[in-house]
Amino acid sequence: MRTAGWMAVTATACMPLAHSAPSSDLLVAACFRGPAWDMIRTAWASPQATGLAAFRFKSAPRVFDLCLLPVRAAARWWSGASLLRTRPAGRGSAGPPEMLVLDAGVFAAVERGDRDVVALIKRERRAGRVPVSHGGVVAQVWRGGTGRQVPVAQLLAGVDIAALDDGLGRRAGMLLARSGLADAIDAAVVCLAGDGDDILTSDPGDLRALAQAAGVHIELIPV
Repeated sequence: MRTAGWMAVTATACMPLAHSAPSSDLLVAACFRGPAWDMIRTAWASPQATGLAAFRFKSAPRVFDLCLLPVRAAARWWSGASLLRTRPAGRGSAGPPEMLVLDAGVFAAVERGDRDVVALIKRERRAGRVPVSHGGVVAQVWRGGTGRQVPVAQLLAGVDIAALDDGLGRRAGMLLARSGLADAIDAAVVCLAGDGDDILTSDPGDLRALAQAAGVHIELIPV
């Protein structure tokens, strides 16, 4: 019972420190300072805490080790969770890779057998970037997936297709209003991208204007 009580006191003392998420060693060290640590030392120093003083001091290191296990585990968990929450994404970082967004011109290039485009998409997949597009682009390029369209069907099988739903449609409409352009499919393509993403496109001129109106910093790769 005494051991459980000290573990609870120590863990309680650590919780406010964990929100700032320093290293786990610093958290553990901080747990054994201040009022909580004083309570534990007072309990161990009290002759009434146990019947045999010799047993108390002989068993102290082992009991403290047991108390330390959940504290250290909690500290490591909070430190790791903080790193996951705060680690920025971007080129050269350990965060999620940037998106590779495809417009209809990419599928047209694949359909006509453009090996450079096919090789580029393969390299991006090996680098961990799954290409994305939206349902409006699929409507522009899909004609059954047979004959000359077999490469298109193969490419679509490895692309994440976002639904051109109410939310994406409204964002694309507002982007058209800001840019003064009229192609809703292109606007929705730009709306899929964020800062640091790449767009493969056969129409870099209009997409550049849309990206500027959207205020996003993207790289346009012509195909």
